[in-house]
Amino acid sequence: SVFVDGCAKANNIPHDMASSIFDQIAKFADYGFNKAHSAVYAHIAFQTAYLKAHYPVEFMAATMTQDMSVTDKLAVTRQELNKMKIVLLPPDVNKSLPRFSVEQLPDGKKAIRYALAALKGVGEEAMKRVVAERSEHGPFKDLYDFARRLDTKVINKRQMESLAASGAFDAFNPNRAEMLASVEILMRYAVAHADEKASGQVSLFGGGANALPEPPLAKADKWEPLERLRHEFEAVGFYLSAHPLDNMTSQLERLRVVPSTRVQEALQGSPTNRLRMAGIVVRKQERTSQKGNRFAFVSVSDPYGVFEMMVFSELLNASRELLEAGTPILLSVDVDKKADSDELRYLAQSIEPLTAAVQGVTRQVNVTVDQAAALVKIKSVLDQSGPGRVKVQLILDAGKGREATLEIPGGWNVTEGTPRALRAVAGVRDVREV
Repeated sequence: SVFVDGCAKANNIPHDMASSIFDQIAKFADYGFNKAHSAVYAHIAFQTAYLKAHYPVEFMAATMTQDMSVTDKLAVTRQELNKMKIVLLPPDVNKSLPRFSVEQLPDGKKAIRYALAALKGVGEEAMKRVVAERSEHGPFKDLYDFARRLDTKVINKRQMESLAASGAFDAFNPNRAEMLASVEILMRYAVAHADEKASGQVSLFGGGANALPEPPLAKADKWEPLERLRHEFEAVGFYLSAHPLDNMTSQLERLRVVPSTRVQEALQGSPTNRLRMAGIVVRKQERTSQKGNRFAFVSVSDPYGVFEMMVFSELLNASRELLEAGTPILLSVDVDKKADSDELRYLAQSIEPLTAAVQGVTRQVNVTVDQAAALVKIKSVLDQSGPGRVKVQLILDAGKGREATLEIPGGWNVTEGTPRALRAVAGVRDVREV
């Protein structure tokens, strides 16, 4: 009554309204902070802001270590690093620590080195043993040296596969397909070396256990860029070195695809709330409604972030094959704001394969060539594809750091398999569709 009477006297607020305001204040008081609590939070907020402003690289490395086991949070932090122009270096068995660390680049700037223990399925204790071995006896010289020095009771096949797929062995061999295919060979070699060392026997080849013959590694063609990123995603939990859509910028613009960071802007300039978006399926969670209909929440990643859309039963049934993790998709979505929130809600209206749509608007293919001998094979691949509307441009090394550009006369029919066939040609360094 004191509050209600005071409202009437001081501000001429009606009795009913004053009573309603008091009820809201009383309800908030159940969770309202007292001054001491608020002061502590303000103090922590100031300290955090100070560290991020004055020691941004160290602060972000510590933040990523704090969230090391939650890949969704790491993916969000990765986007923040891009905004802050902080380089995130890939995992490396000779440079990474178990946790995220700060590393100085040749130009003097600081970067964050990815943590070994943040990789999926490796375990922090095992990675501590790897780093301890490296600190005590020096960097690993090659894969065989790594295998000889690892403790097979601590490091298993699953952990080795995760290290290989993530790129932690790239300094030894950048062909991750060969690294992954060679894991079992290396594990057998490591076990044989450990057994000889434990028995104290001298190898028939002389020189003790270290002279055990090094078995040849498995041979495998390099993965296609999308395949390489898919394996990396499985090991890391998000796209680390690049995003599968990075090389499709020109085609996505022609398809009028809206990046996830520009949805608000696009809605303001559009007469409807329907937009075209694209991305890679990250995960799908299916549910059943009260009426018994199936629906799904699907997380989609584009080069700028991750957004979640809802897919209702009819479209879900029609597009189920396209909603498997790792699939590139082109979407038509209705976007609305959630009530009492700025958070956006995405409702899928159509889903189609992105690769076919991108190839439909591709105008040119740039092929970077390291060896002149590759030219004949390139022409053979194009002849098999047949004539079409896409131009093919060769980029050749002209010496002294210069490049020469040569356009192959005519147009060519570029299908989904054409870039893959061109990348498989010996002497071709890169193939880029624009």
